[in-house]
Amino acid sequence: MASTLVIANAGVPMLIIYGPVLLIALVPIIVLESAIINHTANIGFAAMSWRVGLANAVSTLMGVPLTWLALVLIQMFTGGGSAHGVGLHAVTWQAPWLIPYEDDLHWMVPAAGLVLTVPFWFVSVVIESKVLNRTLRQRAFDAGISIKRLCFVANTWSYALLGVFWAVPLVMDAVQGK
Repeated sequence: MASTLVIANAGVPMLIIYGPVLLIALVPIIVLESAIINHTANIGFAAMSWRVGLANAVSTLMGVPLTWLALVLIQMFTGGGSAHGVGLHAVTWQAPWLIPYEDDLHWMVPAAGLVLTVPFWFVSVVIESKVLNRTLRQRAFDAGISIKRLCFVANTWSYALLGVFWAVPLVMDAVQGK
């Protein structure tokens, strides 16, 4: 009979926590970004929504996980896969895969979520602008409007709200003195 070793302190892969947050927020994000981009592009909210929805699906289902994987690999290959003590590096350098400092995870998880918001925002801007460039090319569109700039603005709003989502537990934690 073979035995299986289960390691309880294997860490916290933040994609398991951040991913569901993005999936739950996906529809409100699509509505927000569609409104922001359509305000300038003015091709119609419905016509813009399916394009923004597609762009967000690609960035959420492919871009974010691949970015997370790249960050995990960087973390592991630069020595971030082992415990170095609780500190700023524990939620920045080790944000993709948190070391399980169980007494501190209450603040480390939202702090790591806040840190991961930055690379996820960047990748979302790049991917969504590429998808929108392809889908909007067929429509009459003002050539003077930069789709990348519109994606930058729309995603800045979306990820700012996600940042607030991650920041609120940190503030509450500080106020409660944990």
